[in-house]
Amino acid sequence: MQIAERIVRGMQLFGAYKNEEAKEFVGELGWKVVQNNGGWQEICYNTNIKYISLVKKDLQKQIKIIKKEEKNLKLIT
Repeated sequence: MQIAERIVRGMQLFGAYKNEEAKEFVGELGWKVVQNNGGWQEICYNTNIKYISLVKKDLQKQIKIIKKEEKNLKLIT
């Protein structure tokens, strides 16, 4: 399962209040994306299920950016 899908699935499984379970489920990179979007509760409350395919695409773009930034940071250090 892709990271973006894990984030969306985590919202369904854990809801807005089981942060620790969600953090473990989505993984380190997924959690960075969650934090960049205001945190777990914020992302849960503000995600409209009608637009879930768009949400996944947006999350995938964010993941790609974070991966690129981390790669560039490793090259610098």
